[in-house]
Amino acid sequence: MLPIPRDARPLGSHPRVGAVLLALVDAPAQTKIVLIVRASHARHHGGQVAFPGGAVEANDASLWACALREAHEEIGLAPSAVECLGALTPISISSSNFWVHPFLGWVWQRPAAWLPAPDEVAGVLEVPLHALLQRTAHDEETWRIAERTVRVPFYRAAGHIVWGA
Repeated sequence: MLPIPRDARPLGSHPRVGAVLLALVDAPAQTKIVLIVRASHARHHGGQVAFPGGAVEANDASLWACALREAHEEIGLAPSAVECLGALTPISISSSNFWVHPFLGWVWQRPAAWLPAPDEVAGVLEVPLHALLQRTAHDEETWRIAERTVRVPFYRAAGHIVWGA
């Protein structure tokens, strides 16, 4: 969900490149998407709901590898348990000078328990996809972000607001 109008500020001269994983898990009678609640002390987007992901590192063989590594580090998801369903359209996040590449992945082998990295992740959410499709889940408000007033579409899910990047 992106603010309206989309932040038109250009990225800095050397934006960081990152990748995120939109992980789908099969739960009894429903498919869920995995989200994280960022630790409140996180440098960027603290306390916000997000997809597992982060900056590309030198040892990442690809953007997909970055998304898998970050999901493993942040929530304990084994890279071998995820199949790439495809890449989505990259987006710019001017507030943190990031160019983010999202990937959709199917989790074939769900871990017995998520293992959130306490220095980065306050919690892990599994949100049923059908819940996000309900009209009552979607809303829009005017927010003040980075000294600008913008119309922000968002979802209400699992007691949280899911929006942005």
